[in-house]
Amino acid sequence: MISGLEAATVLAVPVGNAVSGAVGFRPVLWAVVALSAGAGLALAALPALKPATGGRTRTEITASASAAAPLLAVSLLVSIADFAVYTYVVPLLEYLLATDGTTIAVLLFLYGCAGVSGNLLGGQLADRWGPNRTVVTSLALLGASTLATPWTRNVVLVGVIVVVWGVSGWMVVPALQSEIIALRPSATGLLATANASMIYTGMALGSLLGGTVITTMSPSALGPVGTGAAVLALILYLARHRRTSEAMAPPLDPAAER
Repeated sequence: MISGLEAATVLAVPVGNAVSGAVGFRPVLWAVVALSAGAGLALAALPALKPATGGRTRTEITASASAAAPLLAVSLLVSIADFAVYTYVVPLLEYLLATDGTTIAVLLFLYGCAGVSGNLLGGQLADRWGPNRTVVTSLALLGASTLATPWTRNVVLVGVIVVVWGVSGWMVVPALQSEIIALRPSATGLLATANASMIYTGMALGSLLGGTVITTMSPSALGPVGTGAAVLALILYLARHRRTSEAMAPPLDPAAER
């Protein structure tokens, strides 16, 4: 589910931008209508699913939500950091480079490829490094890449930043989801749905935040604002990891201290 969301998100913008540049925005909107209708018909054609027996109690749901709340908040902040910038990436690139639509379309496609690659890489690194190291690395790179945007006016350097931003912004998602699900494997569906909800909410809030920034300040401020959200996510994640490590540490032996 998350992989499909990411692929659609990071690839739809460059494709839509290229098509609208060639034939206008109206065909793009009609294509969205057609794809939505097709998805609705496909869902209607699916066989009815029987509800699972023995539904979860309110206590189980509350316990799962409580255990995952800090990591879900991190997921929300990551999405805000990414989409505060990504929603308005076209005016940002136009402001930075003052270039034509072809260059911007190439950069957007580069971001899309980097995002899909980051999603695949994030799962592999989470298995090899563990989720903790993968999440921390991703957030650090996400914050650094968005912070560098206002001072980068060379198209090659902007391309490098776009790749790092795309990889790191989507590399964190599978690693964070695996850590969230590991909290309560018996509630995998519930926690995966909650994480997806946080991502969607972060998209909306990030878009709202980016719109406020671009209206009241300038496109150059989008990157530092995204960095701020990424830094908050990193601080919250490290604080949660430290509390968890302290809670799992064995108690000190008074005899050993003497």
